[in-house]
Amino acid sequence: MRGNSRSLQFPKVGEPFELSSYNFDPLELVEEEHAPEEWRHAGVVIDEAQIRVFRFIVTPSEACTFQKATDFILASQCFSPEGQWLRAFKHKYPVPPEHRGDLYPGLDPEHRLERVGKLMICVADASWISPEDDTYFPCLEGRGDSWEEGVIGTYSMLDPGILWIVEEV
Repeated sequence: MRGNSRSLQFPKVGEPFELSSYNFDPLELVEEEHAPEEWRHAGVVIDEAQIRVFRFIVTPSEACTFQKATDFILASQCFSPEGQWLRAFKHKYPVPPEHRGDLYPGLDPEHRLERVGKLMICVADASWISPEDDTYFPCLEGRGDSWEEGVIGTYSMLDPGILWIVEEV
């Protein structure tokens, strides 16, 4: 049994969900082995209580770059919130859902099957800057009964089917 986290309905693609801000240092998302004290955060830091409404959109069925993903988000008449909302999401939904393929109603069946067992949730906020001046954005990866939290370089090729937390324009 996974505690009472199962009683909370995990949002599906396109469905609105509400989050309460979760105050923390954004550099906590950088893994210890990457020396977070040498990184910087150039984005907005949420330091006051807020409640906002978000939804997921899913990138198209082919691998893409961060730029293509952000273009897709804008073309969907959405924008990316501050990356710290990812921690608020993890706080509200501490356990990844069991049946992940059901979250992707718009994905073709072949790619839906690929995503079963994997779950990547990201915010397209490239505000994390490495010591080499590369930019990164925050992500959660569902791994069984827990989330792995971290940042991904904007230079990376991204798998199809990533869930992006967005707000409508």
